[in-house]
Amino acid sequence: MKFLIAAFAGLLLLTGCQTSVPESVASSQKPPTDAVKREVLRTAHRMGFRDQDIYGGQISSVVLLDPGKNIYAFCVSGFGRRYNYPARYGVSMRDGKILGYTLNDVRCQDSRLKYYPFPELDNLGH
Repeated sequence: MKFLIAAFAGLLLLTGCQTSVPESVASSQKPPTDAVKREVLRTAHRMGFRDQDIYGGQISSVVLLDPGKNIYAFCVSGFGRRYNYPARYGVSMRDGKILGYTLNDVRCQDSRLKYYPFPELDNLGH
């Protein structure tokens, strides 16, 4: 968990201040595919998350963040079971691979962003 927080904090420093999602980006929303969900689960597992470390998992719609670079973005949220701490991560992805993520990315709070239950995140490894 400490590594996850440190990684997200590092990416946040690289990305600087975040603003709300532009209307053109918000209108490009599509539900997350199974491939996107699998990559999130693989990444969470690689980062040390295990069975039932997270509960209340959700994943947002995927939006086209940077058309020129073919970069997509979405948000993943949940609660850490050990500390009952809520977290929401902004995730960027290109060519089916996660590029990085930002803890508590303000763009994830955009009310236009649709969220979906992500129970697979609650049961990593099952």
